[in-house]
Amino acid sequence: MSVIDELEQDISALKGEIDLLKRKTSLLKSQIKGKRSKPKKTKSIKPRNSVLTEFDTLFEQFPQLRDLLFGKYDALSVPDNIATTAEYDQISDASINTKESETPRKRVKLNDDKGHLPESEWVLQNQRPLTQQIFDTSIVNEMDVDILSSPSKRKAKLGQNGHKDKVLNKLQQKITMENMLRFFGVTFFPLVDPVDLEFNYEKQKIEVARSMIGIRLDLFNPDKSAFESPYYILLKKSQPSKKVANEDLESVKWTIFKHTIPIYLDVTGIMRAINPNGARSYADLFIFGKEVYIQWASALERRHIFNILESKGVISKLKNDFPSTAVLFSVKQVKIQIFIDEKNITSCSILGGIKDGELKAKWETFLNGPLSDLEFKLSQLT
Repeated sequence: MSVIDELEQDISALKGEIDLLKRKTSLLKSQIKGKRSKPKKTKSIKPRNSVLTEFDTLFEQFPQLRDLLFGKYDALSVPDNIATTAEYDQISDASINTKESETPRKRVKLNDDKGHLPESEWVLQNQRPLTQQIFDTSIVNEMDVDILSSPSKRKAKLGQNGHKDKVLNKLQQKITMENMLRFFGVTFFPLVDPVDLEFNYEKQKIEVARSMIGIRLDLFNPDKSAFESPYYILLKKSQPSKKVANEDLESVKWTIFKHTIPIYLDVTGIMRAINPNGARSYADLFIFGKEVYIQWASALERRHIFNILESKGVISKLKNDFPSTAVLFSVKQVKIQIFIDEKNITSCSILGGIKDGELKAKWETFLNGPLSDLEFKLSQLT
């Protein structure tokens, strides 16, 4: 027999073995699939399959063949530390039986006896205590960490230490001090404009080139039973020349830098009237601030007088400007317009309600005079 014939016989024999292996492989795969699709419900031990027993020896000799057969299915992948199919079956059966033996979890029913609890109370009754472990176990036993469990405990702990009382006391002191300063009406405070800061290279420090001061005005409004919003006036010293700075510092004047005073109060005119040569001292500034305060208070007082007359029913249809220097109102059928300078009525006009010219002129003259007598005079008109 030639060599070719022998090789052909070997090839045919190998093909036969390959076909046999393919049939056994397909049978094994179908059995494994059926086993996975229908897991065991009992722990009964079944005898080993004859086909699997025949393949054990082959898998021991050729582990790559086992990986090739089972590697195509992710669900059937075998760990590397399992040597035989028998071990794999034992592990898979154990995992299935463990899952079946586990007791299913039940939801805990939250307490709600009344059934209509507010959200805040419901949370407090049903929330689980949470504690964050932010300290090492070796020192946590030596520390009081109760305040970390909830905000309410933390607030209570702070309250016991008096922290809350200290904060409230400081706040109360500041409010009391501010209210006390408000009663003075005119207060001064220091401030610095960042533009005026210069660095002194000789002394190696920052210095203020121009001095600056602020005036705060506070006035109580009896109609509102509260203080009006404060007004501020900021003043700066005029920039002196080098010659003046070395010879006469008294010539340096305070000038108005910015202010929040309403337009009906001429702040610049008041400064010029009080200090024609300019304000050079803090006393001059105090007199200036006091005069602005008085004029503001006078305007508020005039408005307050007319508001009282309207509330009493003496006048109606009140219309006036903010400083109450030009006021229009009605007394029954008589329509009157008056002009006021500080606390005196300087001009009066009856616009309607009186047809007699002589009587009209008489009343226009009669209503002139001090503003404090206006209520009595209007009562005579009715």
